[in-house]
Amino acid sequence: MKANLVLAEKARLREEILRKRNLISPEVRAQKSRAIMERLYKLEEFRSARLLHIFVSFGSEASTEDIIKDSLKEGKRIVVPIIEHNARRLILSEITDYDLDLAPGRWGILEPKKEAIRFIDPDHLDLILAPGVAFDASCRRLGHGAGYYDRLLAGCKDRPFTIGLAYEMQVIDDVPVMEYDVKIDGIITEERLIKDKSSKFK
Repeated sequence: MKANLVLAEKARLREEILRKRNLISPEVRAQKSRAIMERLYKLEEFRSARLLHIFVSFGSEASTEDIIKDSLKEGKRIVVPIIEHNARRLILSEITDYDLDLAPGRWGILEPKKEAIRFIDPDHLDLILAPGVAFDASCRRLGHGAGYYDRLLAGCKDRPFTIGLAYEMQVIDDVPVMEYDVKIDGIITEERLIKDKSSKFK
């Protein structure tokens, strides 16, 4: 498929999936998020990780607030992203308190306050929990189109184990990809764990 057709299909899928995801009621989203969290907690890659990147959920995304708070209570070190708009990249900062360290950023997404920024090299991470608009069974990921996570993952010398968190309705038959799109290692939904066949799950 030619590049312009791939981009057009990506845009169509984003619009379709986000529209459907936004129609899920807050009560059902909370139930699904709890099921995703419980499935994640059983995963050895999560249990053994000490330094984790966790995206801060926004809007109708599967919630990560309790995952972050529980992980901090357990003594895990938690890193969250900061969007550098001019450079079109993510920089990572460790947080120690969800409520005290975070405040709404440019798009309303919670990010570390300036006085709470503690930069972390992504090469030091044990695990990345990544967002996405859509995924497929081959662990291809469709983001929001800015390429922030593709650049983050591609820039790691030894890419950390990476798992997408999403509702089952976000898993589609085939995610269209470009050459710069980065596959992840697995996806957790409220119904199942999807593993990339080439990844070495424990």
